[in-house]
Amino acid sequence: MRILENYFSSYLSFKASAMGEEWTREREAKKMIISHAFSKKMLREASDEEFIKAFTDALSSLWAMAVWTKREQRINQIIKRNGVKKLREMFYELIYGGAPLEERFDNFLTDVWGLGVAAVTEILCFVEPEKYAMWNKKVVLAIKKLGLLEDLAKTLGLRGNRVSFIHSINGNQYKKIIKFLHKLKAEIEQVASQKVDFLELDYFLYYVVEVAETPVVREEERGAITSHEEAQYYLLKLGQLLGYVTHVAKQDQGKIVNNERLGEVADVSELPQWLIYYASIRNPEDVDVVWLDSAGERLVYAFEVSHTTDITKDATALRDFASIAEGVFIVAPDNRRSEFERLKKSAQFKPLLKQGKLRFISYNELLSLYDKARSLRELLDKVGIRI
Repeated sequence: MRILENYFSSYLSFKASAMGEEWTREREAKKMIISHAFSKKMLREASDEEFIKAFTDALSSLWAMAVWTKREQRINQIIKRNGVKKLREMFYELIYGGAPLEERFDNFLTDVWGLGVAAVTEILCFVEPEKYAMWNKKVVLAIKKLGLLEDLAKTLGLRGNRVSFIHSINGNQYKKIIKFLHKLKAEIEQVASQKVDFLELDYFLYYVVEVAETPVVREEERGAITSHEEAQYYLLKLGQLLGYVTHVAKQDQGKIVNNERLGEVADVSELPQWLIYYASIRNPEDVDVVWLDSAGERLVYAFEVSHTTDITKDATALRDFASIAEGVFIVAPDNRRSEFERLKKSAQFKPLLKQGKLRFISYNELLSLYDKARSLRELLDKVGIRI
């Protein structure tokens, strides 16, 4: 409990700082926006126009929506695909329904398009901070930093090293997570001699990861790419920073990089149906990484990682994509660039290379692109500009 006491003591000091006061103002403003949008009155009595306005404002404020650079477009899609009537009914049942939490949670995630665990639990926590906790990557990192990962694993019935990438939870797991976090909250209340709700707990956990000394080392900050799946990982991360919807090859979705499953790093697990059945493309789900537009409907870029595989074979797999994508790329170690250059001698690739449709990205270039995109994104987020 000593480590918890030290962290919470420094957190209370931070709250008194200018940045801490800004956090408090942000929290209160968000709570007002979200609790208004998902109040019983708004969900049951307000006009559709009033609900859409409140719903849009609430989703725009979510941290879980920050990954979407075209946030407004994404929110409009959520409204259009689900329908206003369904959204109002499903949110009412999720928050205020009489069925067991695990049932309400699973029903919502199954029936409502476009909102995942992070967004749903963030809404629940802001509306009912005494009952519901947030669950996202930051929470896992904070629990790990506090030395409580094994305890959480036991609560969930998992091995400790598997907790780090369990983000797509079900209702039963969420119920157990709340139980675990409730115990942590009680320990903090004992240390601090003050009442703490799940919203305050989340701000504390975020502080532990992002502000407190000896921060968690971010696994993505590496000096070199050493495997096929690491290259896929950085392609997914880069695409997300630039506002694309990302997909990783079906056969690689279970692979783990930096304690995360590639299938959970990617934004979507399925490609649009039109692409899967596109007549001139064979096995599009096998392409290593695909970037779709922010709506997740249009193919923009496709990537094949040639870590040790035949570059000519990989380029052939991309050739059909070039007819409908803005560009296709071979991604490989720096010392394989000369092998790519030899494609210029092949009649089947000459037109694509001449048009600039088929290009080469080295591992060093990929890491450099990722680092610069992340720095730009952090700076833009700080000043309030979206890509």
